[in-house]
Amino acid sequence: MIIALAIMSNRPEPFLGAMLESIADAVDLLVLNDNSSDPGNSNLGVVRESKLYKNGKVHLIFSEFEGFAPARNLCLDYIKKSVKNDSWVIMQDCDEVHAPSFTALTRKILPNLPERYGVVDGYFYQFVQTFDYFTSLDRRHNLIFRFYPDVRWEGDVHEKLVNLKGERLATPYIYFHYGYCFPLKDILGKLRHYGTLGDEENKSAQNMSHERLLDGNAMHCIQFKKSHPPSMKPVIEGINEKFKEELSRFDAIIKRQTFMMRLRNSFRNLNFKLRIFWRTLQLKWILMKNHKR
Repeated sequence: MIIALAIMSNRPEPFLGAMLESIADAVDLLVLNDNSSDPGNSNLGVVRESKLYKNGKVHLIFSEFEGFAPARNLCLDYIKKSVKNDSWVIMQDCDEVHAPSFTALTRKILPNLPERYGVVDGYFYQFVQTFDYFTSLDRRHNLIFRFYPDVRWEGDVHEKLVNLKGERLATPYIYFHYGYCFPLKDILGKLRHYGTLGDEENKSAQNMSHERLLDGNAMHCIQFKKSHPPSMKPVIEGINEKFKEELSRFDAIIKRQTFMMRLRNSFRNLNFKLRIFWRTLQLKWILMKNHKR
């Protein structure tokens, strides 16, 4: 069984609908913690209009926010009581949207992995303030893991999984993270919230200016020449129109990259491509060996 596990809040989740659409055929169940206990949460309307919900594949949990790990552990508790222990669990956020190839990963590749593998990593494009450039291609550790009753999350922010079993496999699968594609004041508010929860990396956000945040990300931007997931098309059009002026200012900063910045980013992009090429060869070799047995 393929289970996605996610938490949301009562703040607007602009990418929630696109996320739900992107995993509709890839999972058998979504366990979603409302994480607010707010009956007027507008995000619930989006969930109930989704294909997953209408097909009876969503289980909602309602709880007060006491930290990110406790919120996710409530989802694990439900899985422990209600689902077979041989399931795969997907670590899902409401601002992460999957590529069409995600269904192939969950339906064709996971069932054919050797039993020794218990954790599957992937990669994601990180977008900040624009859909035309990405700042990095980051590895998502523990994107998918085999469920065991003692698997838990620890930590109030940037929570970590403990008690995982089996070998780790990094796949060439790439998805999309849009969590910083909204107004600067909201991004800084998000970072400052993480800082108040004890995240050392974001404690400096308390005194960070808009300009510092923009400049720091603009120097790393690489032009995105591929396609966004189909479910993102109306979302991108709406955000580009609503925040046209703010996004255009960021594009102007990107265009001021020096020659050395552009050259460095070209090498970074080449490194990303080589990394994915290697992971593709590695995965094909593993699947071929397992098929011969």
